[in-house]
Amino acid sequence: MRVKVPAFYAGTFVSSNRMVRSGQTTSWEHGHGYAEAIGQRDLKLIGPENRTSMVGILQVQRIDLDAAPPAKPKSFWKKLFD
Repeated sequence: MRVKVPAFYAGTFVSSNRMVRSGQTTSWEHGHGYAEAIGQRDLKLIGPENRTSMVGILQVQRIDLDAAPPAKPKSFWKKLFD
């Protein structure tokens, strides 16, 4: 299966920063009570021991996804109280 993902965040092309407009960097704005990005889209990677890192999407050549582990069936009590 092939999937296309936009390389830039929405609003990137109206930035006054040339590096952001060209997708060479990402800028984060936190002024609205949440994080909003412009520039190159980033992927958050979670590795062993829950270590996280951010990678610019233009650095990624390929993404391989593992099959999801089978879900454990919920016990009778978990179904009632979850």
